[in-house]
Amino acid sequence: MNIKELNWKKCLEKFGEPLEKEEFTLMPELPGLRDNLPEILGPQAIKEKRIIREATWPISDTHNRTIWFMEENKDWVYINHIEWNKNLEF
Repeated sequence: MNIKELNWKKCLEKFGEPLEKEEFTLMPELPGLRDNLPEILGPQAIKEKRIIREATWPISDTHNRTIWFMEENKDWVYINHIEWNKNLEF
């Protein structure tokens, strides 16, 4: 599986409902796990105040996977993901 090829719908089909889901506006600076999204998406996406969808799924007893999506042509497409230890504090 190449996770970069998954959109929102395919993630739901493959992983089920996420543990957590949130939508937020892209800004020049974002906290925590989100901090590299402005650089990935660039200044135009920031200027357009694009909405980002963030969802987290468990992948093991000790780790989660968070995936970010952005709406393109009425579809939520993959932006980036990270796998992280559940014991991390943000």
